[in-house]
Formats: sequence, structure tokens, C-alpha cells
Amino acid sequence: MDEAEAAARRIGRPPDGHRGLLGALIRDLEPVRLTDLTRDPRSCGFPEHHPWMRGFLGLPIRVQGEIFGNLYLTEKRGDGPFHDDDLDMVRVLATAAGIAIGNARLYEAAQQRERWIDGSVAVTTALLSGGDVDDALQVVAEQTRRLSGATAGIVLLPADEGGQTRPCPCRAGGTAYA
Repeated sequence: MDEAEAAARRIGRPPDGHRGLLGALIRDLEPVRLTDLTRDPRSCGFPEHHPWMRGFLGLPIRVQGEIFGNLYLTEKRGDGPFHDDDLDMVRVLATAAGIAIGNARLYEAAQQRERWIDGSVAVTTALLSGGDVDDALQVVAEQTRRLSGATAGIVLLPADEGGQTRPCPCRAGGTAYA
């Protein structure tokens, strides 16, 4: 185990980000630059075995106008305070992180839309093909299961005598159960 892993185990849970300085970055939406964070009343929320910190520079990461999280640095090399140049660089990094996160969200949304379109085509084809109804319901169960990320899918049909449902007589196959 390397030094970083050992430190992470000693720390335990990471800072929660909702209280103290990290929470202030999200609530106040302004950069925080401190020479000695131990003198700031917002200096709380860090786990018991968190490494000692003094200098602090942090700001929120925005993704398409909403706050996603924060980026913060502590303990500048050489024990000096963080300067305007440091703040400018962290702003650039936080902006780049926000853009990357936004792009990843857009990509995932596009992938999800594509999966829904593919699933809709499969269901529509099965329903309009004139084939066996049970096979079409199997496709509905499988596509619904796949698109929702579920382990199983089931189609319930009304019972002939009314009042209760019964599983459709589709075959069980793969990971879809109907």
C-alpha cells in the first residue's frame, strides 16, 4: 500500500462538502482564498484524520449554470499564500472541468436517446409484424428491462375472468422473465 492509500484509509470518509468551507463554495458561489483556514469560522466538516491544512484556495465547479461540486487546493508548495495567478489558473481548471462534465452528460443523454429509439423500433416491429403475440410481449419485456437497467422484466395481462392479473405466457429467456 502506498502513502496516498494509507492516508486515505486513515481519513476514512471524505469531507462531506455540504458544511464548512466546502459548503460555502457551493452556497456563496464565490472563490475562497485563505492564508490560514484554521482561523476561519467555516473551517469544519473535515474528517478526524484529515491531513493538516493551512492555505486554502477553492471555487465551485459550474455545469451549465448549476453547481456540480467544487475544486479546492491546500498547502501551496513553499508554504506561501495563494495569489491572483493561482486563482486565475484554478478558475480555468474549474471551467474546463465544468465543460467536460457537461459534455459527458450530453453524450450520455444522446446514448440514452439512441437506446430508447432502438428499443422503440424493436417493440414497434414486434407488434406490427403480425407474428405471435407472446413473442411481441417477450420483446416488450426484454426491451423494457434493458432500457431500465433492471435484472428482470415481466408483462402482466388481465385475467380472463377479470379482477386479477396473470403473467403472460411468454417464454423466459436471457434475463427477461415474462
